[in-house]
Amino acid sequence: MPEGASLRWAPDTTGSGFTLTQRRIFILPTGRGLAYFAALAVMLTGAINYNNSLAYMLVFLLGSLALVSMLHGYRNLAGLKVRAGRSTPAFAGEPCRLSLCLDNPGPLPRRALSLGHRPAGPRRLGRRRPWAAVSLSAPPRQLRCCDFMVATGRRGLLRLERPRLESRYPLGLFRAWAPLGVTLECLVYPAPGGALPLPEAAAGGLNEGRSPEEGQEDFSGHRAFHPGDSPRRVNWKAAARDPRLQVKVFQGGGAGDRVLRWAEAGAGDTEARLSQLCRWVLEAEQGGGHYGLQLPGTDIPPGRGEQHMEQCLSRLARFGLDEGPTP
Repeated sequence: MPEGASLRWAPDTTGSGFTLTQRRIFILPTGRGLAYFAALAVMLTGAINYNNSLAYMLVFLLGSLALVSMLHGYRNLAGLKVRAGRSTPAFAGEPCRLSLCLDNPGPLPRRALSLGHRPAGPRRLGRRRPWAAVSLSAPPRQLRCCDFMVATGRRGLLRLERPRLESRYPLGLFRAWAPLGVTLECLVYPAPGGALPLPEAAAGGLNEGRSPEEGQEDFSGHRAFHPGDSPRRVNWKAAARDPRLQVKVFQGGGAGDRVLRWAEAGAGDTEARLSQLCRWVLEAEQGGGHYGLQLPGTDIPPGRGEQHMEQCLSRLARFGLDEGPTP
């Protein structure tokens, strides 16, 4: 299992998947298997030269053992039902959580399984990206979902390239594998950034008649530091005692809804503006006030709450991109 990967079993909440059948499973010898058969060939040559019956019996016994292990490797995958679980969005540069669910209807456990995929990112010239793998298993007559972490790069929709389920059970002489017909993807938000302060709430307007909830006057507490927060709001005295930076949060002085506008997010490139807007969304949600988002071609009315924040972050993640995979 790669460093940083984690496994968590959870109940499956998705629809039906597909079943691994004979047409979906492929079997090839591993490097260990090729060396094993080369050794058998040498032993068979010696048995023929010396006409040794015991050597013949040993070669045929080891050869039949290899063939039986190939059948067990096939049986370890055959009949499994595979489906995609729910994913958890993440910010660019942070690992996102994906889920794969395995349904084992048979009476025997499926051991030493692994999910292989190519990590996202640009390919180096003349070199192929290595395969990453996550180990898992499937107990008999149970449905299990395996959560695992995948590194992210740029914002957008991240899809695993050519995911496959494979097994080298029981002896490692053969590799049985099957390409997965499920889509494993997660949404990657822009990384919070920028140094511009959060825009002030409009006086009156859409928020008229509601009590003020967030502003710049009265100190109300601290929150965790996000990349791009203004250094002026960091509690530097507390930082001397605790390495985890805390940011001061103020309330009062605001009577209207905030509108986070594309035109006010600085003069940088597209990604810099999206990072700034992402930080503003997190700060506005943390502050507790109502806020809206205005992008070219997109206008989200003011609101608050986790669902509203996810809607804004999702628009930022997909801004200017197709629905295809993240490069």
